[in-house]
Amino acid sequence: KDVLADMIPPKKHLLRHQPVNAQIGLMDGNTFCTTLSPRLFTIDLKVMEHKVFFTELLALCEQDDANLQKLPCYKNVINLVPLRQSALRALAACHYMPECRDKIFNVLYKSLQSTTAEIAETSFECMRSFIAGFQIDMEMVHQVMRQLLLNLGDYRNLNLSLIQRLAYLAQLFSNVFSEKLCEQLLQHLKKWLEVAIVTQKQASAGGNKAGGQEQLKVAAAIVDLFHRIPTATARFIELLCKLVLTTERALAVEPGSLLRDPLRRYLGRFPSETLDIFLQEQYAKDGQWSRYVEFLLQHKEGDVFRSALQGKTEKLIAMMTGNTTSTNQLVQLGIQQAPVTNAAEKAEIQFWAIRFTFILTKRCPAWIAGQQQLIETIRSLWCNEVTYQEKHRKGDQVDYTHWKEPKLIVKILLEYFSHHQETHISLLFDCLRALCGRFLTDFQFLKDFLENEVSQKYTVEWKRSAFFEFIRLWRLPEPAAVQGESSGLTQDLRAKILQYILIPCFAWSFEHGEGDKLIGSPPAPDDENNVNVVSAFILNIIDPDNPFGTSDNVRILLLQFSCLLVDQGAAHIHDA
Repeated sequence: KDVLADMIPPKKHLLRHQPVNAQIGLMDGNTFCTTLSPRLFTIDLKVMEHKVFFTELLALCEQDDANLQKLPCYKNVINLVPLRQSALRALAACHYMPECRDKIFNVLYKSLQSTTAEIAETSFECMRSFIAGFQIDMEMVHQVMRQLLLNLGDYRNLNLSLIQRLAYLAQLFSNVFSEKLCEQLLQHLKKWLEVAIVTQKQASAGGNKAGGQEQLKVAAAIVDLFHRIPTATARFIELLCKLVLTTERALAVEPGSLLRDPLRRYLGRFPSETLDIFLQEQYAKDGQWSRYVEFLLQHKEGDVFRSALQGKTEKLIAMMTGNTTSTNQLVQLGIQQAPVTNAAEKAEIQFWAIRFTFILTKRCPAWIAGQQQLIETIRSLWCNEVTYQEKHRKGDQVDYTHWKEPKLIVKILLEYFSHHQETHISLLFDCLRALCGRFLTDFQFLKDFLENEVSQKYTVEWKRSAFFEFIRLWRLPEPAAVQGESSGLTQDLRAKILQYILIPCFAWSFEHGEGDKLIGSPPAPDDENNVNVVSAFILNIIDPDNPFGTSDNVRILLLQFSCLLVDQGAAHIHDA
């Protein structure tokens, strides 16, 4: 401390008598020592050397480059920014001097308006540390900001520099920004977006596709202010989203739009309210609005939206079943008519509900494990032969954007099944509807799962359970062609279960010496035994009185399965 006493602040020499690097070192050293807790040194303006040092700091911050470069020590200095930054930090550390606070505040505020980005950024950090050191007089803040806020009267006064200044002030003095100011900013945003659209159209007509970019940058900066202003409440969500999404559509710049991230940051303050608005029929049927929800859910900082949607399962179910998702209480109570949607719009809403569910399933696998009601809704949709299966196999009445919907459904059901392997075997059977007939999407992932996971890694006990579940479903009546829904199995589905689950599972177990355990009891060919796989198969599946009761492909696969049992479990079958 004694060694530093002559240097903090410097006593024997003026600051300007030192080389520039030494000046920066002395100022940074002073900042460090006076910001320690407890403070190592205190500047006292009654001491002449301290007063001189303080005056030099003010001069470095206040004087322009031309005046400073008249001094001999700064004549050859090209960049004065690092010097000014060190002076601002040293000045901000003097918040413990009540007699100088007003002066320091005005200097920092003036520097905050600098056109040099580094100086403005440093001034913001200094102002934040400065006002954290004491209770600031808000009247003084109002006075200095009055002129800046008066500039907001005309949208043409707004530029990136002014908006950046507003952003700094919104973080420093958020309670100065009223709701009325937010409404004014919204009006200015509307004007800037209109100008951007007109400019781009004019530029396109002249062969330049990059028109309107400068206006969009200003608009994006205005949108970015909203997440910093506490008085920008949830009531601005719908207005902001309409402005931004309408502009994106007009400019055809959806994926790379400059407006997306600033809007996301604002909506991140109100994730639940945002989703309530976006999931309403009037917006959910609009692919552009739904694509923006997908952008929010997929974003690396989209945790708040994903968490909010996990609590809105009933909305997803309503979207899948064609019920209303309106937030209007009169509609919810049945007093007012829900918005009318046609078949194509219902299909669009259903697709997005499945897409959002898939994103949540992929990002949060543990969540889907507890969503039985949601899974049952998706399953009943998927299992309907007439309204879903036939429609998607033909594909001529399906919009090309929905071609992957069956694939998403199967991936969701498979993820749920992987958490409930023992209790939901029939769900895996239902997934095999994807392999019945031809869909426009690819299901190779399902075949790989059945071949590499189910047949090779699942236990003998599970394979036995799957076999007996197949027998239970075999005995139920087949679904009627008109009705389209039944818990029974169609001929095609019976064939696929045999082809992709039972035959591969049994073949793998027999090859790996698990035959006796799989069949379930010692050989007793003359006894009927419901625990024995061979006996159960002969009693329940083979019908000698009606040998042609099944389709050709089922009959061929039953013969293959019978050959497997005869080959590997001959001791369990007596001679006729």
